Amino acid sequence: MVRHLAPLLLTLLAVTLLGPAATAQGGAAHRPPTSSPDGHPNDPGILDPVLSQLGALRSRVPASHQVSNDSELLNIVGGVGGVKRRPAKGQKSATGATIANDRSPNRVLEDAVEELEDAASRGNAAAMQAAAATAAGVLFGATSGQIFDGFAMLNHSRGAFLPDHLPGQDRMKRLRDSGLTALGPNGERQRVWEVEVRLLWYDDEADGDTSLLLVPVDADPFDRLRVHYTIYSTERGDFVPGVLLDDVRAPGSAPLPFKGFDASWVPVAGQSANEVTIEYPSLGQLRGLQAWDWRARPWRSHSIQFAREVLNAHTGAVELDPRGRVLAERNAARGIGTVGAAAPERKILTVLEAVQAGASPAAVAAMLNQAGTGPLGTWRSWTRQLEDRRALPEEALQILALEGIFPDQPGPRPLGPYDLIVVYANHELRLLRVDDGPAGANFRPRPLPGAFPGDRLQVKLINLDAARHRFRVMEAGPPLHFDIKTCSYAPAGGHSMEIYSWKPWFGAPKDAELQWRAGWGFRPHADVIPQYDVFPRPVDRAALRDYRDGGGRLRRGWQYDAAERGGDFVFDPPQEWIGTASAPSGLPLQEANGGQGLVIGARTPGYGVAKICDHGNHPPGSWCSVDLGPLNPYGELNFDSDNDGVDDQLRFPPWLRNPDPAGGDLIPGTLAWEPFLYLNPVNGTPYLDPANPDDGLWADLSYAFGQPLEAGADTSVEVIAKRGLPQALWIVDDLMRADGAVPVEMKD
Repeated sequence: MVRHLAPLLLTLLAVTLLGPAATAQGGAAHRPPTSSPDGHPNDPGILDPVLSQLGALRSRVPASHQVSNDSELLNIVGGVGGVKRRPAKGQKSATGATIANDRSPNRVLEDAVEELEDAASRGNAAAMQAAAATAAGVLFGATSGQIFDGFAMLNHSRGAFLPDHLPGQDRMKRLRDSGLTALGPNGERQRVWEVEVRLLWYDDEADGDTSLLLVPVDADPFDRLRVHYTIYSTERGDFVPGVLLDDVRAPGSAPLPFKGFDASWVPVAGQSANEVTIEYPSLGQLRGLQAWDWRARPWRSHSIQFAREVLNAHTGAVELDPRGRVLAERNAARGIGTVGAAAPERKILTVLEAVQAGASPAAVAAMLNQAGTGPLGTWRSWTRQLEDRRALPEEALQILALEGIFPDQPGPRPLGPYDLIVVYANHELRLLRVDDGPAGANFRPRPLPGAFPGDRLQVKLINLDAARHRFRVMEAGPPLHFDIKTCSYAPAGGHSMEIYSWKPWFGAPKDAELQWRAGWGFRPHADVIPQYDVFPRPVDRAALRDYRDGGGRLRRGWQYDAAERGGDFVFDPPQEWIGTASAPSGLPLQEANGGQGLVIGARTPGYGVAKICDHGNHPPGSWCSVDLGPLNPYGELNFDSDNDGVDDQLRFPPWLRNPDPAGGDLIPGTLAWEPFLYLNPVNGTPYLDPANPDDGLWADLSYAFGQPLEAGADTSVEVIAKRGLPQALWIVDDLMRADGAVPVEMKD
């Protein structure tokens, strides 16, 4: 979130009168409402917990009320009549060519490879070259007149391949001022920013020409967003534009992942081109956009993230925020060489390169048809893998076979001890869940664990790419509202996730573990502001453990058992950090048994291991001696080094430091510390060693994008459910996948 939101809140909400002091004492502050006047916290629209508490008003997220009383979808500009559907043939492709062929790129590529095989078997070198050129055009997105023009099957950085891409950046676009205004969450007219996004639905895949949206520095956090979508589809399906929200930043505090919702529901036909414009909430509340389609298994999913321009407090220069900087740099660095040799797309390219280099027809035929010659497998197995994300490359099957696991063979446990198998190839996810095995006589599907809090999911990870990936599990929680289900225009909305509370289960910064303990509500300098609907069901609430906040109020949150924590990390901030220096909280944070501070894990698996104070001699319980102020772009300071009453340094405080030498420090998402989820506190760059970027990212220690998995590596992890799950998991690698996430449908 951009830096000027906190002053806006001070002006808008008179936080100086209703802020942390009153909240901490537990009597004077407005208590957050538990329901709207009509009895529902998500209708009309989603309540923002921070604005609703600090502002003593019910502040609802713009564009989160999905359906009007007369069953009209509200977020489609122009209503139902605003959706334009046409047969794809005759329309303009993403590159501006007239579409003459509306077949899936998989079908066109398969035909080209079959023609190549036929030409090789006949010894026709000229025909081999022609077929190879056709196949290469599909792999690199260099076709003209196809429904998939511009959409490359090889997932790598191509720079600005369309006119509205930013120079040098792959799939990154800048928002532009539309000249329109709309109501913001402050009740005032705000600017509307816009962008065009083109998506491709084919087979069980989703692809897009946009993965990063650049928010200009002069955009206000209360400004609104409007996206003009074109969806090219070779399949009958649905376009469900989704939204991932942060709640707003309390002054001096941090926004937290809050809720998600399906903004609308647009059925699409096969061989079609569809245009629709969607209204979104305020820029400062948006963490990401996600379009999905439940008709494919796993669901089609494409995500878009935000990079935000900020004004560097030290240099006065406009630059990307630290998270946006890492996203942009790694996005641009994803070259063709990072696509692993085991990916079916890369195997086909290897054959095409051999043709281009003058390989004989006999040699090419052998590469295509002999499993042990050239790329492992045959061209028919490669094209089958392209068409089905549950079909694993031969290299992945070999790794599983070493553990006695044969997913392609019938049996009672086709995945062995695992509930999920996740394979990274071509910077995309291939995924098998426990009931995706063959329908043989001895095979009996069983539901994926996750029905109850504390359930354990066993996950096998295999990275077949030549680059580091990251593993994160995001979970959607229970459905919280059903607007779209009631809409006559989208009766299939019963499959929609609607409004939900999304949270990370595994592969998240250490602060996420603290927030699970705090029930997703602790905010530095604002005590506890509860989010709504994090634990809405009795089965979830039964697993929670009590604690008391800075006002002495009884709260509840999830806590890992002692055996899972690997030792205790007692988070015990001073009362002026729970509140403010001028108005500290009335009490420290306390466990229900009276122990001071909240107990989290010293080495809980799945959370960040970065040590902010790891570069000097800092006794436990002491302030770090290193001044990080020069590396913080927002100019934040918190330490008076010369005792003149004025803070002149930024030092890491003892209450955020993990006492375990091997455990990760807490790095909260405040303006002071959020940059150090992404920037190395030793050198101020995203890299462990800026002279050798391939050595790794600092974010790989903080888990800012997930737990790292090295190139060519495989491992297994255990993921513990924090609440019963009837909907979906997202398996996410924010840095490397253009389409971000794969929802995994769960059993009720």
